[in-house]
This record gives sequence, structure tokens and C-alpha cells, in this order.
Amino acid sequence: MQGFKGLTAVLAGGVAVCSAAGWCGCGRSAPPAPAPEAPAAAEQALPVSAELFEQPVKELTMSRSPTSAVVMVNGVAITQGQVDQEVAGMMNMMAGRVPPEQLSAARQEILQRTVDNLVVRQLLMDICEKQNIELTAADLAEAKAKIAESLPPGKTLEDLMAAQHIDAAEFETSLGRELRIKKLLDRQLESLKAPTADEIARFYEENKQYFNRPPQISARHILLGVPNGASAEEKAAQKTKAEKVRAELLAGGDFAALAREYSSCPSKERGGDLGTFGQGQMVKPFEDAALSQTLNEIGPVVETPFGYHIIKVTERTDAHQQTLDESKTQIERVLTNQERQKAIQSYIEQAREKADVKFVEP
Repeated sequence: MQGFKGLTAVLAGGVAVCSAAGWCGCGRSAPPAPAPEAPAAAEQALPVSAELFEQPVKELTMSRSPTSAVVMVNGVAITQGQVDQEVAGMMNMMAGRVPPEQLSAARQEILQRTVDNLVVRQLLMDICEKQNIELTAADLAEAKAKIAESLPPGKTLEDLMAAQHIDAAEFETSLGRELRIKKLLDRQLESLKAPTADEIARFYEENKQYFNRPPQISARHILLGVPNGASAEEKAAQKTKAEKVRAELLAGGDFAALAREYSSCPSKERGGDLGTFGQGQMVKPFEDAALSQTLNEIGPVVETPFGYHIIKVTERTDAHQQTLDESKTQIERVLTNQERQKAIQSYIEQAREKADVKFVEP
């Protein structure tokens, strides 16, 4: 069973949904990068693996049967089949985002991390059992609701399960396991103290260069999508339709209503609102048009590989240095997550020292 990927990445935080971002394409060349970059990097998912073996896990081959043990954790076997499924799931997730030659070269590292994560998960589940950490129906319902809310418009939990190649039973099992582990780790974090004003100010002074905010804009758009392989006639028809929609807007039409009616981008559910973005986050024709448009005016129809866009820039922020006051909330979150990472890593290492973990030679 591949498990519900993404949940173990936020064991001390909220519920995450990986794969969701892959469903949304509205002209973005990549997901928006957090700013400032270095402090935001510290907000990444908490580590759930440690260096568990003195020697790297050897490449697993088909000569070992799926039921054969790869590693024993307190007498419980992690099998070749479990490892294979986890590795295959990770490779599938990365396919299309990473060049094939790089993905192939990374397989051994993915294998090592996969085995480490499976070992850590088993160690923590052992502790959950010993401490009688259980879930209620309300816990599961709340987690499902959070996941559903995080999905792109029009997507469901069933769509997510299909993308993860798991059924409803596997989903519930994986979700329940990860939520139990989260409860366990949350207990380890209860004694952590919030960063002080002095710590926040010191972090700001030491990392000022990361608080230089580039120019950003907020915009809405309506996308008349063109599928791959569309004929010249199909493209021309969509462009003509885009021009008609633009004419409606120039005549006073409601942008949000027309976006909901005509746009093929998931942002249509938000009235075409794309949020805030900066340079390098949208495909070049879209970016060039948006950055050059006059505020609150309806721009000309813009063609990108996704189709034809009608853009309205609603806000523009010049490049500037964030003040300490502007940065306090972000810095507090970064420092808090750093301490959470340290606490959880320490807890995992202590659990590993007390455990009986043995790699099984083929």
C-alpha cells in the first residue's frame, strides 16, 4: 500500500494534500515561490526520517519476493512489497517533473529515504500502541473535511484517491495512521515556548537580505482554453470567443460572473482571481502582459500555450524592504517550525536508540 503521501510531511502541523497542485493550470509556469526564500525554506515539512542504518540499504532486486522482509523493526517486518509500492508511488509522483535520467539516478536515494520513512513510521506506531493513542470518528471527519477544502475547485476526495492509486479503505487506514502519529508528536511539542520578541528581532537583522520583496501584482483572468493538438480553426474560434467576452467586459460586464461562465481555469470559482504573483511565476506571454497593463483596466486578449486570456490587474506592489513589523508573523512561524523540527528529530532519534532495527540481507 502506497499510503496517503503528504500527511507524514506535516506530522506536527495541519493536513496537507500532495498532488493537488498538479491539477491546476492557469498560466502559471510553476507554483508561486514563498518570499522571502531562505526564511520560508525553514517552514518546510518536518523531517520524519533519520539516518537509521550504518550502511546504505542495498539496491532491492526482483530476486527478493514481495513478502520477504527488508528490515525488522521491533520484530515487525517491513517487506519488499511495501518498499516497492512506496518507491513506485514516489517515482510516479516525480515523473514529468524531473527529467527521466535524473529520476533514474535518484532512485537509490529515494529507496533509502523510503525505507527510513517506513522504519520511522513503524517505530512511532509502536509507541502509539503502547500509549493507547486512538482516534475518534470526529477526528477522521475533521481531517477529511480539511483535505477536501484544500483540493482545487471541482476535485473530490475520490479524485485524489484515484491519483494516489488507493481505494477508500486504504485511504482511511493511511489517514488514521498518520493522524495517530500526529497526535503522538503533538504531545512532544506541548512544552515548546513561542519565540521571544528579541529572538524575532535578531532573526530579522541577521536575515534582512531575504526580506527584500520583489514587485508583485494581483490579477484576475478569464481563460478560453485550447487543448493540445487543436486545429487552426478551433484556435481561431476560441480567440473570437475571447474577444467577444472582452467586449462584454469593456461594456461593463461583471468580471467575476463572466469568469464563472466562460473560463476553463479552476480560478473561475473565485471569479478568475489568481491571487498575488511576481516575476517568473507565470508563463512569459501572460507575465509580460500582466506586468505592463494599467491597473484595473481590461487588457487585450493574450495567447499562451494554455489558450487565450483576458487579464485585469487589480493591485500592484513595488519592490520594497519589509519592515520588522511586517515580518513578525512570518518570522515567528519560521522560528516555531525550526524548534518543532528539532524536537521531533530528537524524539525520533531517541526512539531509534531504544528500538531493535535490523536490516535483512537478501
